[in-house]
Amino acid sequence: MMNDQTSIDNQRRLEELARRSYETNSFTFTDFLSMAELSDFYEIESSLKYACPVLYGGCDMSERKMIRFGNPDEFGYEQPFPINTLIIEPLNEKFSDDLNHRDFLGALMNLGIKRQLLGDIFVKNNKA
Repeated sequence: MMNDQTSIDNQRRLEELARRSYETNSFTFTDFLSMAELSDFYEIESSLKYACPVLYGGCDMSERKMIRFGNPDEFGYEQPFPINTLIIEPLNEKFSDDLNHRDFLGALMNLGIKRQLLGDIFVKNNKA
């Protein structure tokens, strides 16, 4: 569970992104947010409505989501979320161990990829 100061810092960051989007007439995006960070957003969501926040995580089942601030109707264009979907699988499944979520997440983080840059990882049949 996050402490109060962390929640306040998260909310200030969201307020700053909303303000920047509104003042510059450009879209701004968060990184992928954890459930606790999304909870911080929901606490102040009504005060951010002016910046038209939209949440998306890559699919309907996503727990981790990004927030896009900006109104396509006012800006005159649509900007999609900067999300790419990857499939990760062993080169030869016959010689691989049974892999789980932790294995895939650990491998990605060992590559130096930060957690906030990763959305949900769905694992099925040794593929993520």
